Amino acid sequence: MTDETNREEEELRDEEDVYTPISEKEKIPWPSMMMTFIGMWVSLYSVAIGYSIGMQLSVKLAILSCIVGYGIAGIIAGFVGEIGRRTGLASYVLAQGPLGWIGMMLLTLMMFTVLSFGSIGLQADAIGRAACELFANLTPYRLVVSGLICAVMMTSGIIGIKLMTKVSWVTMPFFFVVTVIATIIAVNQFGGFGAALAIENHQMTFSRAVFLNAGAWGGFVMLMADVSRFLKTKKETFTVIPIAFVFGSIPPICGVLLGATVQQPLEALFPALGIGALGFLAIFGAGWTTNDNNAYSAGLALSTALYQIKKVRRSRVTLLVGAWESWER
Repeated sequence: MTDETNREEEELRDEEDVYTPISEKEKIPWPSMMMTFIGMWVSLYSVAIGYSIGMQLSVKLAILSCIVGYGIAGIIAGFVGEIGRRTGLASYVLAQGPLGWIGMMLLTLMMFTVLSFGSIGLQADAIGRAACELFANLTPYRLVVSGLICAVMMTSGIIGIKLMTKVSWVTMPFFFVVTVIATIIAVNQFGGFGAALAIENHQMTFSRAVFLNAGAWGGFVMLMADVSRFLKTKKETFTVIPIAFVFGSIPPICGVLLGATVQQPLEALFPALGIGALGFLAIFGAGWTTNDNNAYSAGLALSTALYQIKKVRRSRVTLLVGAWESWER
């Protein structure tokens, strides 16, 4: 075997080869994994769902729906995540067992399409709109701005899980602090927490609100093994993942209070509260930690689909996803 072949085999181990289980030496310490999971579930979607529910359902019930919805998703995610942790394999490879080769191929192509042509672009576009709301002179160049934002977000998804954890460590604490500050400002302007909690809306049912909170993360729950395979023990799986969902429920709860009290379009929220620049940086970080996971899973999907033809490094396929999405914006 030549040195070049040895190098190629080395490149296709662990995270780069979807059919190679993650080895113990590649596992990630649980604090970083918890922050990564929080980054997955904190996004513009989560705030927007809470924001919408807060404008359509009584505030107390809306907050409860966030807790119940995220609790349901967190419990299911724990069981799905343990399969990935135990086997060390990504979701699409595991799907071949119950679905067969054809079913697995259909799933990989479907999820690649949904993640790369849907979720990634929508988040980048939403943050591009927020940038134009903050800097009006950028409005004619919104698509260019969204494309550049998308390109930045793809970097950690291309490089891999270790950089994704670092991004989450930087962005998540900042996002939580800014979101809580925004919520306090909005509630105080409205008349205090007592007044906010007394708001009654009846345009949405409680069950629908629970479904929206739990269902928003159905895709990530199904693909939990893509990231949970980097956990070390069963105990970590059933503590880190559910606890991360508890933290993940905080932004939609803040969204409920913001939606009920501010009554502004979401992209105009932070400027309306006088913290436009901080707010933009916060939602940029929240979008980044969700979009790099989207790109990472999309890369795994396409790498799995191509595997029978050619073994392609996961990072190279993810680079194609990122380049396409940045151009498309």
